Amino acid sequence: MLKNQPKITIVTATVEFTHDLITSARTILPLLSESIHWLIVSKHEHIHHGKLVRFDSPYARTVVVNDSGLYDALNKALDLLDSGYIQVVGAGDQLLPEGFRSALSKITEHRDEPVHAFPIHMARTDQIFAPEPELLQNFMSCPHPGMFMDVELIKFHKGFDTRYIISADYDLLSRTVKQSKVNIRSDVTLPVVRFKGGGLSDIRGNEALLENALIGIRVWDKSFREALRSK
Repeated sequence: MLKNQPKITIVTATVEFTHDLITSARTILPLLSESIHWLIVSKHEHIHHGKLVRFDSPYARTVVVNDSGLYDALNKALDLLDSGYIQVVGAGDQLLPEGFRSALSKITEHRDEPVHAFPIHMARTDQIFAPEPELLQNFMSCPHPGMFMDVELIKFHKGFDTRYIISADYDLLSRTVKQSKVNIRSDVTLPVVRFKGGGLSDIRGNEALLENALIGIRVWDKSFREALRSK
């Protein structure tokens, strides 16, 4: 563990036990420590072959919540946290140890910065998605699984807006950056997560574009035409 390393909570939201969760657990559990915790929020108890699933770590816990969807579940996870940084990792995504440790070093070195962004590896295309904070006004240019955000700052901005089905992460990051006038610190490191993909933003791409346009209008003060021209 790095000296003066801030607390980081990795949050995963699930509906029920899946093999994707096991895939994530294999890469997350070895990295947990007194300052790195894993919080799983699930709509149901994790039952496998008739037995309750518990991960063998004092730094991992599962909380059953009655949520209306992904972003509501993440808000309920935020309610359980009081400080440090949050990283959202989906079931099926995998932490990449070398990149994750490099990110921890950068966060510890610059712990006064409330928002950090790091690259991720896109499993479906075998490409690296590197953050580009300067393009945030146009689209979600910082990949969500590579984001580490200050918990207190997110709570100040009321968490995820559940009116958005797909792009609430983009909305939250945009509101945080614009309203609090914070910079997104982006250090060049190895990717921190292998992102499985195949989620709502991939399946319902047109809806994601429309939600992004709304965020452009509501948060970035764009005209309707400008917002539709954004990526």
